[in-house]
Amino acid sequence: MNITIDIPDEINRQLSEMNNINAFVVSALEMALTMQAQTATDDPLLQLSGMLTFGPGDIGENHDDYIGQSIRND
Repeated sequence: MNITIDIPDEINRQLSEMNNINAFVVSALEMALTMQAQTATDDPLLQLSGMLTFGPGDIGENHDDYIGQSIRND
């Protein structure tokens, strides 16, 4: 798998001057992924996702049907 990252010229220049760029890039990616994972687990709403159900799960697809049904019932 290949991943391409666009890096601004100034940062690219600084990276090219480093002795061990591979270790730096791996460390930076690990830190970013760890921070993202930690943010996701710290979100109390995200922890509740999938635990609660509210009405039909196909509202996005069948919203017109539900609106019509509601009007007919009133």
